Amino acid sequence: MMKRIVSLTVAVLLIAALFAGCSSGPEGTYKVKTVDGEEYSKYVDMMVGLMTAFGGDELKVDADQMKSLLEKAGSFTLKADGVVESFDVDEENWTETTKTGTWKLDGEKLTITVDGKTMEGTLKDGEITITEKDEDTGTTHTMVLGK
Repeated sequence: MMKRIVSLTVAVLLIAALFAGCSSGPEGTYKVKTVDGEEYSKYVDMMVGLMTAFGGDELKVDADQMKSLLEKAGSFTLKADGVVESFDVDEENWTETTKTGTWKLDGEKLTITVDGKTMEGTLKDGEITITEKDEDTGTTHTMVLGK
């Protein structure tokens, strides 16, 4: 069960990490603000609590380290040259990794491709809003990201 919770958490965070908003231009570092209308920090706290309760010793990481990694997992940087760097968590050993890809803005449509997966978000009022269906669970998640 613990592996499924971690896998689902990482899947949601990876999707979240691939989208951004902009206020003065699209370049910069962005973080997830909300997931399904809830503050992202509440979601992180919930996941840390669940993972600590159901697999604390197995994870070999303390709650503070886990929280820090999960908070970072929702961040990424859009660079002026069309490169995106997204932060990820290696769920096997709870270390941080960075993945790179490309991004393109066409009007309000932001397209990001990382690891061969392309996703689209809507850039409006300095934020990206993305709604995507989780292929593993069939549930739909909406995320809002900003600088």
